[in-house]
Order: sequence, then structure tokens, then C-alpha cells
Amino acid sequence: MGSRPPVAHPAPHSPKRRLPPATCCNCSRTSARRDRIRSLVLLLQPARCERCLLPANPTRIGSTSTPISALTSSTVTAPRLSTMAARAPATTTPAVAPAPLTSPATSTSTISPRSPSPAFPTGRIGRSLPWDVIHVRDLVVRNRVGVDSWERSKPQPLSISVAAYTDIDAAGALDSLTSSIHYGTMTTLVTEFAERHAFKSMEALAVGLARMLIDTFGGAKGLRQVAITVEKPRALLHAACTGVHIVRIEADFAADGAAAAPRADHQDRIYIRDLSLSAVIGVNPWEREEKQLVVLNLDLVPPTSISNADTVPRAYNYRLVANLVQDYVEKTSFKTIEALCHHVARHCLDRCGMHQLTIKIEKPSAIVFAKSSAVEVTRDLAWLNAIKAHERAASTTATYQRTRRSSLLVPPPTASNVAYIALGSNLGNRAAHIHRALDEMVSRCGAVIADTSFLYETEPMYVTGQPRFLNAACKIYTPLAPVELLDKLKEIEAELGRTDTGRNGPRPIDLDILLYNQVEMKTERLEIPHPRIQEREFVLRPLADIAANVEHPTQFRTVAKILALLQHTQPQAEPMHRVLPLSRDVVWTWGRKTYIMGILNVTPDSFSDGGKYTTLDSALAQAQAMVDAGADILDIGGQSTRPGAEDVGEVEEIRRVVPVIQHLRKHLPASVPISIDTFRATVAQAALDAGADLVNDVTGGQADPAMRALWAARHAPVCIMHMRGTPATMQSKTGYTEAGGIVRGVAVELGTRIDAALAAGVPRWNIIADPGIGFAKAGDQNFELLAHLKEVAVPRVPLLVGPSRKRFIGDAIGQPEAARRTWGTAAAVAACVAGGADIVRVHDVGEMRDVVRVADQVWRRPVGEGEGKK
Repeated sequence: MGSRPPVAHPAPHSPKRRLPPATCCNCSRTSARRDRIRSLVLLLQPARCERCLLPANPTRIGSTSTPISALTSSTVTAPRLSTMAARAPATTTPAVAPAPLTSPATSTSTISPRSPSPAFPTGRIGRSLPWDVIHVRDLVVRNRVGVDSWERSKPQPLSISVAAYTDIDAAGALDSLTSSIHYGTMTTLVTEFAERHAFKSMEALAVGLARMLIDTFGGAKGLRQVAITVEKPRALLHAACTGVHIVRIEADFAADGAAAAPRADHQDRIYIRDLSLSAVIGVNPWEREEKQLVVLNLDLVPPTSISNADTVPRAYNYRLVANLVQDYVEKTSFKTIEALCHHVARHCLDRCGMHQLTIKIEKPSAIVFAKSSAVEVTRDLAWLNAIKAHERAASTTATYQRTRRSSLLVPPPTASNVAYIALGSNLGNRAAHIHRALDEMVSRCGAVIADTSFLYETEPMYVTGQPRFLNAACKIYTPLAPVELLDKLKEIEAELGRTDTGRNGPRPIDLDILLYNQVEMKTERLEIPHPRIQEREFVLRPLADIAANVEHPTQFRTVAKILALLQHTQPQAEPMHRVLPLSRDVVWTWGRKTYIMGILNVTPDSFSDGGKYTTLDSALAQAQAMVDAGADILDIGGQSTRPGAEDVGEVEEIRRVVPVIQHLRKHLPASVPISIDTFRATVAQAALDAGADLVNDVTGGQADPAMRALWAARHAPVCIMHMRGTPATMQSKTGYTEAGGIVRGVAVELGTRIDAALAAGVPRWNIIADPGIGFAKAGDQNFELLAHLKEVAVPRVPLLVGPSRKRFIGDAIGQPEAARRTWGTAAAVAACVAGGADIVRVHDVGEMRDVVRVADQVWRRPVGEGEGKK
């Protein structure tokens, strides 16, 4: 022990010295215990209450003049001075300037989520000691915080742990709880607070508990710091628990109880414990054949201390992060835990934009005589940016799995607010109205269109007896505040001809703000979130295309979960289908049938029918024959794309195709759509001007930089095909080993081209994908693609496949003559329908129509349809 202040002890045989009367904050009576502990009182402090033995004027034990209230300014914001230094006799020890004090918030010690005990540096005199800690661990309460693992807003068990940093010297020396922070009282207060208040997030509950405890036990009552851990054991189906851990001092709250500004030097974190997933992991041959269990623990560290706002940023939404990690991990096949750790960390930082995370991955089956082997890493955005900068500098291609992330997912500085807008139309040219509304949002609202949904055709919901609606949703970045944005949307509606037809009546355009950041507001003119989102499938389904994991601010559920709940409670007689408007009067519905695209080559050198239809009359006759045989659309091509074909140039290509399109438009019904097969923007523009409805680009926009801008400006549906190189070089580029095989290679490269089209402003509903059978594919690679068509289109967009008469079919059946490969083509077309193709591109329309009709009855017929029929 260190030296104590000098105390005048009574002589052995002198009369007993009475304690001077003192006023106590706890009592005013005397105690029978005083005689038994007189000498202890005299050793510690001369003036104490005679009943409860608390200091009459609360002071630090060993101090004779400084009340705790005078210490508050330093001890709340700085660590406790050493006990020995405080007790050193001032009369014998020369004054020593204390070392600079360090705030608990800036302490270098790490506080674990369960039992924080940081050691704070102290003055130079005596020993360095941490604050004493009073723990309440794993206190179980009932609280309605957010939703449970089944996305239900119901009371759930919460486990709360509290660590109160204080000084228990008086309580320890006197064996009295009245001079300490009573853990029983603290437990009661925490339980009552947790069970009487409802929060949307564990973060808000933790901050509320910290504020309540500091208000109750802070200042003169001795609480210097509090650490709160709130854990939800029933939060996720595949994890043991999720939780939040925060550390607070009195300076973190203003005098009026409000939170002070968030601190960058903090120890707050959100965590997920024991997330159990299955993945292919390991170097041994048998480990490459079967998935095994991996257990992940994640700690997410925000850039500043958690605020008292009852909202959770997207980057730290534990449900979103867990779903993201699960989707990623279960598709991986790394050999080492190190690689899995590295790439999961990169994936989370890249997709969520979180500031920092620590991830630990355990492999329980790794070592026979050990519980598990594990790797733990800590990564942050600075690390990710450095990795990306290095890759750009080295011009390397990342080997991690492709993620759907376009350049528009980062808000521009001039338009940082995120809004989701619903679009609907049921009068006039419905698709044209929706396209124009998008253009007007850019010009009038200063908006950036970050993403668009698919397009759906729906029955009117509230007022029947009016035309069917086209419905979509878009995500925008805007500089406008909510009410300003509403005013601009109303201007757009008026510009497009909307008049007052009554509530829920017919209209050429309807624009509604569904979500705006995480704002909740309600005025006479505007309510955000939109009050009827949860009851409208025609709103939820397109919104789920672009915001499935976005959490509704008041429903405590993601958009995808709200949609699933609506479908369960209010099942529709007929499911909603995605549609493609090809013209004012032609709307294709995806999923109901397989559409047939008839091939009309007006070239002299195509591999199958070159030179047959080079005149207007012959082209028209063949087109009419295909329409009569059942073609749903005609594809006109003026440039051969067979292997080794000669490039004829744009002038010649335009000369070949434009007159034919104009001639067909004069003689065929307007209900017959026409597609232009070209990779040149000038040819596509001339063809669209001549009456074409769709652009079919075999290079997917790679050959002509102006092509994507044309697609966006003309609002034309496009078919984006996968091909490497040019028709002259493509068959030398059939190696897909480095890309992970033909299926994954095509999916990744095709997905990249789809992303580029979306980033250029092409609406998602206007995109069709084509895996490019026969283009930069050799022999059996084509059959492998046909067997895995459902894995090719990522994200899932309508799929066009063109196997007709191609060489891989001739090689399989031993038929060198292309025109005699009809039966082989029929088998390939049936495989396309079985694989989910929405359009097949063929030469023999009549024969393939029969194949498609039968195949549709097998693979597209709704469950139960036709039961009992003969």
C-alpha cells in the first residue's frame, strides 16, 4: 500500500473520541455499528455519517478537500488518477505535474463486446490502475426491436450486458452497497427501460440505455463510463445472434439529454456471431466434391460512434450484410480460408461501403483433434481503394466473382439524395409516356437515373373498368428535397397530359415517391414512405427488382419480405408477368410462351440462306411466309456474321436493309415487329427510322461505342449477345478455362455488357440477353451452354437463343449441309425451351412452331392446368 494521510490516533487509555456530528445525504441518525468500526473510519476519513458511513460531504477517499463535484470535469472526460497518487501526503511529497490525461474514448485498449476493461494511463506517481467495473451480464428482457428472424414485428428475447466503470473503494472498505452503484438497482432500471420502450434498432436501444444509466448514476454518484451490449439471439436463421456494442461517457450527452456530436475515436461496433454457411473449401480432392460447414463472425465498425437516431445505415444493416455474405459464400469454391476471408471482406466493403470490418472464418472439419481452424482479418475502405488502384495500375482483371455494381451506384456530389419513384400509365402510348417521364426527371429534377425495374402489365386495382396499366419503378439521385421533388413530378404529369380524372382513375402517367433516403414525413400533400406500398403488388414487385434488400423505414422489413408477405396473405389469381412493349399496340408477356424470331438475311454470303432474299419481292415473300407460319418477329440482317465473313461497311449494309424494312412496313400488318441485326449505330439508327422496333447486336454494344447511347436515346428494345472478337477472329477465342468454364465465362462477360447498357441509361425492361451460340464457342461448348441456360442470364433478363442450323448441330448428326439440319435444330430448340429461353431465333419457322408449342406445354404450362382434360 502507498502512504496515507496522517491521522491523529487516540491514546491507548484516553477517553473514546466522539465523531463530530455530520450531515449525510443518506441519513441523519446514528448507528450502533460506529463503535465497531471507529478505528477504520479514523484511518480513512475523519468526518462520516454515523449510520451509513458515507462521507458527509462526498469526497474521494484519501482526499481532505476536493468534493466529487469538483472532479467531474476531469474524471468524466479523462481517466481516473492513480489511487496511490491521490493518497500521497501533500506535506511530504513535492508537487508533481501529472502526465497528460487520455480520454477513455482514445484509449488504445480494445474493449471486447462482452467484458470491456480498458486500462487508462495515469499520473507519474504510484501505480497505474484501471477503473473498477460492475458487470451485469446476459440480462434477458422482452422487447419489440425491429423484426425477428421471420421478419415479424413481435416481442423478442434480448440479452443485455452492462459494464459500469466506477470506484468501489468505499464500498469495498466499508462492505456497504450504499456507497457503490447497486447492480440490483441497475438491473431493475435496465429491465424497465428495455421493456417499456419500443425501438426500430438495437443501436437506438443501446444508446438509450447508456444515456439513462449516465443520467442516473453519473456525476457525484460515481459512474465514469458505461459499456452496453445488446444482443438479439433470434435475429437471423443461420446465425447464433447479432448484437451492438457501444461505450459512452457523460460528455457524449449534452446537458439536455441529447446526444453530442458523434466521435471518430470510438469503440462502437455491430456484430454477427456464428453465421453458419456451406461452401466448397479445401485443397484436397474430396473437399472439392462436397460443400462443408464454415462459421463466420463479423464485426462492423462505423466511421463514427453510433448516433441516437433510430435508423440503421444500409452499410451496417446486419440482415442485409448477412444475406449478402450468405449469397456470396455459398457460391464460392476457394482452396484456402485465407482466400475466402480476403474475398468476403472485399465483397462486403465493395457492396455495402462500410468503413471497417473484422471477419473471422472457422473451418470446423479442418483438423481432426481440434475444434476448428480459423483465419481472422481486419480490412477497411482504404485497403479496398488501395487494392483497386493497384489493379488499375497493373491493368489486371480481378479473379473474384462478378457483382452487379454499376458506376451509378455511387451518388454524384450534386445529387446525393436517393429516391425511389413508381411509374404507371394506362392511357395512350403507355410505354412512350413512361420513357418520356424518365427523360423529364433528368431534365426537370436534375436527377440521375441510377436503376430501373422491369416493366409489368397489371389490372387496375381500385377502380375497375379502365385499361390495363404498365407499371415500373426507378431509383434516382436528386438534389431536391422531398416536397420540391413532388412539385417537379406534378409538373411532369401535367406536361404529359394528366388531368383530374378522380382518385385512382385512368391517367397517361402517374408518378409517386415511394421512398426518400430513410426519411419519415407526413404532411397534407406528401407522406413518405408511401402509405400504401405494403398493399400494392403492382408497386412492390417492380420496386423489389431494384431495392429488394432496402428496409422500409416503418415496416421493419425489406421490400422483398413485404412482397413475400403480401403474396402469402393476398395471393393473386394470376401472377404478375414482366412485359416488353415493342410498339404502341404490341406488348410481349414474358413467361407465358416462347416467342419465335424468323431469320431474314438479305445478304449474298450468309452461311445458310445467303443470296436467296436480296430483292424486295423475294424478301417480302419470305417474310410473309414466316409470319403465316407463326413467326412473332422478323430479324433483318445485311451483314453476314458467319465465321470469317467479310465486313461490307456501313454504307452497303444500310443499302441492303433499309429498303427491305420500308417495304415490309408497307405490306405487313403493324402488329408484326421487325428487328435489325447489326453492330453499327448508324445502321441501327437508319433501320429504326425506317420502321424497325428492336436492335439485335451480336457484339452486345462492344463493336461501336455509339451503340449504347443510341439504345438509351431511342428507348429501343435491344438484344445484347455474347461474342468475343469479330466474326473474322471469334473462333480463335474459345478458351474459357481462366474464366471458370464456358458457362461462368459467358455469364460474367454477358453480365458486364448488360451492366454497361444499364449504366448508359437503357431501361432494364428493354434488355434481352443472348448467350451467342456458335459465336466464339467451339463444338461441345455450345451443348454445355444449352444445358445450363438458366445460369447464363445474370441478372435474370429475357433470354434469346439462336441454335438454328449451326455447325455444332451438323457435327453432332453428321450433316454438313446447313439446310438439312432441321431435325437437329428441333432438338436444340426443345432444349432451349426447357432451359427457359423466351425467344428462339430460327430459319424453319413452321417446323419450329410445332416444336415450341409442344415444349411449352411441357415446360411452361402452369401447375394444375389441363388436369382432367382428354
